[in-house]
Amino acid sequence: MIDRMRLLDRYCLRELTVPLGYCLGGFLVFWVSFDLLSDLHIFQQCDLSPGDIVEYYMVVLPELLVTVLPVSLLLALLYALTNHARHQELTAMRSAGVSLWRVSVPYFSVGAVFGVGLFLLNEVVVPDSAEASRKILVRHQPAAQGGFGPEWQVGLAFHNERDNRIWNVGAYNRESGEMRSPAVEWRLGDGTRKRLVAERAVRTNGV
Repeated sequence: MIDRMRLLDRYCLRELTVPLGYCLGGFLVFWVSFDLLSDLHIFQQCDLSPGDIVEYYMVVLPELLVTVLPVSLLLALLYALTNHARHQELTAMRSAGVSLWRVSVPYFSVGAVFGVGLFLLNEVVVPDSAEASRKILVRHQPAAQGGFGPEWQVGLAFHNERDNRIWNVGAYNRESGEMRSPAVEWRLGDGTRKRLVAERAVRTNGV
């Protein structure tokens, strides 16, 4: 009986994984093709070579998987169940004494594995891939204003709502957090304003 159940599980998994592979591959090809046609002018402006473009899509692949994998899994499951019903396989399984819950075990297992995989992709891989793809886009760009490299953002200004402070930064390094020519202005309790100006600022020891 155990051997028959293992054989049934392998059969159900095969019926699911084959259409899943087709759906996943088709969605990825469609998505990459559409994105390439839409962003081709950006790649040209950034002077990316064909090798750079291939590397770019390899880097953003985890982000694409997060989008297309749930839809692909749903369509593959619907296709597998439709095939089972079309060939009266579900009826045969029930006649052999196999409950619907037991038939669903392989599908629930695949869903659980892919769910954990998507969670790890979202939490661990996707944030790093977004930064890596940005670096590929700017790798051939000339130095920014003032001789700063592409990792620097020139002319940054923002308002810290929590502490009611206004920041004006001449240049900010996205990778190290270093600031050049920062100026901070805020209002004291008596209504007077205070302004702090420095040539350079770095983040060290958590501050």
